[in-house]
Amino acid sequence: MEYDDNNYGKKTHFIIEKKVEHTWIGNTYLMGLEVPYPAYIPEIKADEDWNVVLSYEKHIPKNWPILFHSGYWNHICEPLLSIHEHRTNLMNIALSRPIVFYEPHELYRFIMPIPLISHALHGNVGNIKRFWKKALEEKDKDGALSLLPEFERKFIEEQWDQTLYHKWNTISDKRRKKIGSIRRPPERAYVSDVWMKKIELSDVWSKATEGLQEAEKVKFVSYIPPAPPLFSTSDKKDRNQIKNMIRAVAYLRNNKLKRCQANPWLSIYVDQTCISKTITGGEDGTGVAEIVELVNDTFDGRVHVGISLTITGWKTIKSDESSKRNLVWLNEELSDFGLSKGVPLILPRGGYYAFEMIDHGAAFFSSLLSGNPCYPTIPGGSDDPDNKFGKLVIYGEGEYNFEKVKPALQTGKELPKIDGLSSRPTTTQLSNDKIWRLQVSKPRRIGTHVREITEITNDIRLRGTRSPALRYLERLNQRYY
Repeated sequence: MEYDDNNYGKKTHFIIEKKVEHTWIGNTYLMGLEVPYPAYIPEIKADEDWNVVLSYEKHIPKNWPILFHSGYWNHICEPLLSIHEHRTNLMNIALSRPIVFYEPHELYRFIMPIPLISHALHGNVGNIKRFWKKALEEKDKDGALSLLPEFERKFIEEQWDQTLYHKWNTISDKRRKKIGSIRRPPERAYVSDVWMKKIELSDVWSKATEGLQEAEKVKFVSYIPPAPPLFSTSDKKDRNQIKNMIRAVAYLRNNKLKRCQANPWLSIYVDQTCISKTITGGEDGTGVAEIVELVNDTFDGRVHVGISLTITGWKTIKSDESSKRNLVWLNEELSDFGLSKGVPLILPRGGYYAFEMIDHGAAFFSSLLSGNPCYPTIPGGSDDPDNKFGKLVIYGEGEYNFEKVKPALQTGKELPKIDGLSSRPTTTQLSNDKIWRLQVSKPRRIGTHVREITEITNDIRLRGTRSPALRYLERLNQRYY
């Protein structure tokens, strides 16, 4: 099957090499490059992740995409250009691989003011310090908010008291005495309500313009814009408002940014409640049928290069058979629709829980290299200070916290063979969390998924194996299906 549309400089196709039930292997054309699927897409959050990808890039199959923290290209990449080895690898990736710029959806849903402010100011240390000086020391709320783009400003204003309290908890005692005490806010802020109550289409335009224009710095690039969360309680009015936001991004790219070299994905953000067995949808709620209808009604073949489905609560969904059937139904409906339009389905942040959806038409799944399902509330690898080493993916077994596997590794137990990596971690790696993440856990996550996808693809191509992703997951010690 092949689909082409060149009216706006966008060309897509989706070629199936072999199909076994709902599992497909083949190639899709993504922003000028032919990309094999299925594939794992590592997500770059900060400079540590980028260093891992730069060092391990030669072991990642040709044309596999990379997911990148939208807004952070200059902040992460410019310092690396001064290092010869990294500069060469960086330019090679920027000019030869498809890169998908991704807006972290959780920043516009949960109370996460510190990472949201850093995100809004593109990681610029000077601007971030100016914001906090005005907010905390000068107590100039309006002045601090004026430093933020209008889109993010509305989300921070909604959680202003929480913003001050969160930051106050992270600073030194000396600075606290200078600022004075800040108490925990008595009321909860409902950040996700900002989408429906305060975000105008002009805000959507400004945010999408910023994201698409930044993405143009890379040759083969696309952009996943932020999306309002869909809940089981989202009614028809909410869905219509979300439809208008999606259409606004498509209109912007079609009419205002015709010369832009980047294209957006159709981005959907689904809460686990929408996939619950108890949801029937309709006028007063949102279930699978309503999500599928929303995608059908808003997809623009002139602009959208794919469908991005970000789901929260994967583990909860998988623990209930009825909910899992709804999950499969949603994935098959969206992947079939994407196939009819010549575009792929990507499942950001899904990790091993999304892995099984390869059997149901998903072309790509991704994860943060830390193994976390979303960004931490305070910048760093994890909200848990005892989990600085992160999680380790072990081929044929699953994902483990470092402390679980450390004793065995200290006694000389070897890890499964992964291209480009040692199977026996050194004493230095086992004792230093940063070295461990850079040299072991993060590259091993990429390498393990490369090995898994390669084997699944061969199972389909050579043996016609049914549900190969599920067959692999059934072998693991951890349950993800």
